[in-house]
Amino acid sequence: MPATEAPRVDAGSVRRDPVTKAQISLLGLEGTMQTTHDRLILLLRAYRTIRFCDVCLALKMGALPREVREAVVVIGDHQGFQVTPGKCSECLQEQMVVRALAA
Repeated sequence: MPATEAPRVDAGSVRRDPVTKAQISLLGLEGTMQTTHDRLILLLRAYRTIRFCDVCLALKMGALPREVREAVVVIGDHQGFQVTPGKCSECLQEQMVVRALAA
């Protein structure tokens, strides 16, 4: 009789795929994408209108949450991005979220 496997716990719809070098290369941005701030802008524009909390952004980017929080503060002052209380589209938790506004 085969050993019974424990049921697999699914993380739901949480996507933890980082912005890869291949994606950056496809966009022709490999020379300019050096900072967490730049990578954050790229990711938010790629997922336009989707709301992310700092922790989910850090997981997607492969960055430290502290670095992402600092970058979010900087882009929160720029036109085209919105930082507000709301539900993160990834983890579904109510907290401060950031998104790129639709063009």
